[in-house]
Parts: sequence; C-alpha cells; structure tokens
Amino acid sequence: MKNLIQSVLILISVLIAAKGAEEVIYAQVGDSVTLKPPAVDKYKYMYWKFGSLHGTQLAWRNYLSGNGIDKENNKFVWSGSSLVINKIEQDNFGTYYCVTSDLPSDNLLAKQVKLVKLNVKIPSSHLLPGESLSLACSVEDSQGDQKPNIYWLNPSGQRMGSSLVKEATSQDNGKWTCVLTNGKYGKNTTISVKVLDFSPAFSPTQYTSKSTHITVPCSFAPDISWEHFKAKGIQEVYWQFSPKLLTGTELISGQPLNLTCSTGNQLPPNMLLKWSPPKQSSLSPLKSDHHPAKLTIPQVHTGDEGNWGCALWQGSKQLTSAVITLKIEPKLNVWILVTICSAAVVVILILILVFIFYRRRQRKMRHLRHRLCQCKNPKPKGFYRT
Repeated sequence: MKNLIQSVLILISVLIAAKGAEEVIYAQVGDSVTLKPPAVDKYKYMYWKFGSLHGTQLAWRNYLSGNGIDKENNKFVWSGSSLVINKIEQDNFGTYYCVTSDLPSDNLLAKQVKLVKLNVKIPSSHLLPGESLSLACSVEDSQGDQKPNIYWLNPSGQRMGSSLVKEATSQDNGKWTCVLTNGKYGKNTTISVKVLDFSPAFSPTQYTSKSTHITVPCSFAPDISWEHFKAKGIQEVYWQFSPKLLTGTELISGQPLNLTCSTGNQLPPNMLLKWSPPKQSSLSPLKSDHHPAKLTIPQVHTGDEGNWGCALWQGSKQLTSAVITLKIEPKLNVWILVTICSAAVVVILILILVFIFYRRRQRKMRHLRHRLCQCKNPKPKGFYRT
C-alpha cells in the first residue's frame, strides 16, 4: 500500500510538472499570504509540503478535526482548511504542495502553489523638487513561468513603466501603485512618495504684470511639516522674483532696437503673446496672423516713441499685459548739443590764451622797470658846472 501511494505521488508530481504551477501568489518580504487547498467537498487527510511532493511537511489535518504544524515553522497557522504564512521571509519563497485524499474513495489530489517574491524599490527618504526619483517593481526570475505584466500608476492615475527614474516634482507627491498582472493572478502594491514642495496654486503657472494684484499661496501640503524640510538641511525659505521688469528706455533716432516679450517658459499651444506698438509707429498695425513675440526695428524713429504693450492671450481672452515706454531723441538735437559743446570749448580755450598772454606782458613790464632803476640816487646825464 505504501509503495502504491508513493507511485501515485510520483505520477502526480510528473503531471504537475508537465502542467505547470496551478496557482501563483506574488508577495513581498514581510507580507502574509493564505495558501488555499484543492477544491474538494470532503477530505480524509490533507498535507502541506514545501519544495516537492516528497519535501518537508509543514502541516497536516484530517477529517476528525485533528491538525498539526511543524514546530520549527512557527510562521504557519491554520485558518479553516487554508494555511496562512505570517511575515514572509526570504526562505519562505518557493513552491508549496497540498495533497488531499477524499472520502470515500481515497483518491489523491494535489495542488501546486508557487510563492514568488515581488521586489519594490522606493526612495529611502523624502525628496526635494529636482532630486532624482527612482522607482522599480519586479519579480524574481522563475523558470517555466509566464512573465507577468508590471507597471506603475502615479498619483494622478497615469500609467508608467515598471521602472522609473525622473526629477521629482510636486505632482509626484502621493500614492504610487505597482500593478502586477499575470492571467488571473495579480497583485497591487501601493507605496507613498513624499516630495517636499509647497502646495501649488490654482494652476502650475500664473500670469500677471506690474501693478496687478495677485494672490500666490505659500504653504505646505497637509502631510508635510517644516521638520521634514529641516531634515533635508533647509534653513530658510524666501521669495525670489524673476525676471526683473524693464519699465522704459531711451534711444537715439537711427539706433537698432530689439523688443522681446516672454513669460520665461514655453507657452501651451492655446496661448499667444501679442505686441501692440504705438499708433504712429512704423510697425503699426501688425497683421492679425502675425504676432511675433520678438520685434526687430533696424532703425528707430521718433514715431516709434510711446507705449509698447505686450498682452498674453488664451484664445479670445486676454490674461494679462505689460507696457514698456520708449523715448526716442532725434538726431538733430544731438548735433546741436555737440556744436554747442564744441563752441563752448573753443571759447574757453581762447579765454585761457588771452589770460596767458596778459600775464606774460605784465611780467615783461616789471622786468624792464627793474633794469632802469639800479642806484639809490640816480643823476641825469649831461654837463655840470663846477
């Protein structure tokens, strides 16, 4: 009888090997799983074994409600007719076999359950915007089994690949789900990614201009505290505005001019920047189908003086605008100024020369007087009576 049972077990093992795993369970280290027995109405004996049909016996039970578990395998507990493995360790991954003998025929049935390790790689700490976010989800290679389909779902529900490396942004903060499917078997594993950023405004980008009121929130997400930032070495948070606005400029008639209107970022397809030159400008009016963000004027003229407006449009709606004032000086005024300055310089030079000649003449007169008077009592020349 014993030899017959062994022969039947060998036959069952051959059939199972040819058929492949009857059930596949994916789990991580530390998970708890439930191994279900074959679907039979009544059984006489039930055995759970590991590795093979002739492998280590883990647990048993019979129709008289008797049961037992290997004392060295304290991770296993009975839950009805199912076997539960608590807090799985690396050594628990492998193939399990459940063998039952039904009543009243004593037919032997066997079920193979393969426990496959799922590896999920997540960031070891919180991230700052711009730092590298690396996620990976994979299973250990198992020969003969169909490879599962694995992908990530980001917090917005968008499907990504099985491995992901990108710069972290505030949109990455939240729950990520590793989805594994393999026919009728599968597993979803949810992990949390924390990106230490401020709560975004109504939209990632807000458009405004000078002298326009705008509310920009500066707060953390509810699940982020200042302590999280301090742990990353951040000591201070402050506002920085860029770029600085140009309010006006002065030019001389005839000079070249380049005007650029930009938000600093690439605009969405439904947005457009439009320049509005002064009415008397040589570029006015611009064609309705030609609104470049950069204007080039080879030579400006006095007619280009005035307010130049740049507006940001979304469809037919103007979102915001900015104005720059140009002041154009005519060339004539410049030449007149140069002439006046030159004349003033000439007059000043003439006055300096006159002053120098005058001083030299005074010095000569003093020197001549000094030569004519050399004695204390000079006598006039002539004849004297003695």
